[in-house]
Amino acid sequence: MMAQRRTIVVTAEMAALYVRGCELRDAGHDDVDDDSPEHDEFRAIDKRLNWTLLGRAPHEVSVLDDLSGDPPACMQRRNSPAFPDFNGWYSGRRLQEALQAALDAQRSRQR
Repeated sequence: MMAQRRTIVVTAEMAALYVRGCELRDAGHDDVDDDSPEHDEFRAIDKRLNWTLLGRAPHEVSVLDDLSGDPPACMQRRNSPAFPDFNGWYSGRRLQEALQAALDAQRSRQR
């Protein structure tokens, strides 16, 4: 049984949080050993974006993670025919693509 794909509606808040979260991640503030206010901001953004706005479960990967390529073997082993995307790798990638497409469309309209 394949999971149904749902239409992804990207709100302005989602897009803004995604941009800021990526900025903080790229600056290294996603590191668990980071003890800065920026790390606290990253964690708050990550939770609001993933858990509250996108409805992702805590065991699923974050849309702010690097989801290029295939999931690591440890994650692939947890998938099953009943739950082919248990860790949310593939759905997370689709969300990243939707968020990026919304940002690209927004930038095109601003030109």
